[in-house]
Amino acid sequence: MPKLSATDTAQQHLAERVRAVLGPDPRLTERYMFGSLAILLNGHILAGLRKDGSMMLSIGKEGNDAALQHSGVTQVVMRGRSMKGFVQVDADAAEADDALRFWLGTAERHVSTLPPK
Repeated sequence: MPKLSATDTAQQHLAERVRAVLGPDPRLTERYMFGSLAILLNGHILAGLRKDGSMMLSIGKEGNDAALQHSGVTQVVMRGRSMKGFVQVDADAAEADDALRFWLGTAERHVSTLPPK
């Protein structure tokens, strides 16, 4: 598991919470990507944990519009391009344990349908 610096406390806290929710799973790996700690499931991005405590989730194009109806959820935009199938969940929107489980479960249901890399 990659080590986070002491200055990244929001990211560290989120990473600990995510690890507790996901539990030990041999399909999961972690690495730094796009300036975030990425949680990968079978080699696919499940979640990107950002330094501000927010997270990017891979939820699939079919779940995108429904996810955007939730408070604190926005579309991921990279280099000016809207990334349908990826949403940004603000730290406040995943502060409650039930909310974190909901969002990680949503991402896991989608990503587990993808063939392993």
